[in-house]
Amino acid sequence: MNRVTPGRAGPAVRLRRAAARPVLRRLVVTALALVTMVGTATVLGQARAERDRWGTGREVLVARRDLAAGDVLGAGDVERRTLPRAALPGGTGALTALPVGAVVRHPVLAGEPVVAARLAAPGLAGAAALVGPGDRAVAVPRAAAPMPPLAVGDLVDVLAVMPPGAGDSHDPAAFPVVERATVVHVGDEAVTVAVPVDDAARTAWAVTQGSAVLALAGG
Repeated sequence: MNRVTPGRAGPAVRLRRAAARPVLRRLVVTALALVTMVGTATVLGQARAERDRWGTGREVLVARRDLAAGDVLGAGDVERRTLPRAALPGGTGALTALPVGAVVRHPVLAGEPVVAARLAAPGLAGAAALVGPGDRAVAVPRAAAPMPPLAVGDLVDVLAVMPPGAGDSHDPAAFPVVERATVVHVGDEAVTVAVPVDDAARTAWAVTQGSAVLALAGG
């Protein structure tokens, strides 16, 4: 009678095990390939989603330096740069060509896209270029009261200062006529500010009464 040594498999068992090894290896390789394919598909899907979120690039004009209100733009002030559509203000508001004689109405920081809303209407220059739609320019004489150092583009409050004895004791000595008006011209005799059309009459009244004072407003 044949005896099987304990702890050692017989010939038939060893053959079955040997035959099973290639199958096991193929299963492991197939499993690893599937994991790799799933990981690659996930990464590609995330990349496509990110691309779709940002949109395709668009070539627009960006400021090469900080642009201040009143600056007349030339070719050296801007450059072409391709930006994702999601990074563009208003989607399509960024300019692709610089209008001739373009004047900055609102400041533009270096690297920002140049949009039409930050520029004056075509054909306008000087103080008129800085007066936005719906605004009116009013000159405030310097002789009325001392003024802080001002520059074009500064924001100021127009205050009406009541003369001594005017009104009763409960009336304020001064009150704002317009808040955060834009300085559009600084002259030796007067400072011109752009105010909303609804406030233009009150500002003119304060000027004619000699009581208008400009206070520099914060940014």
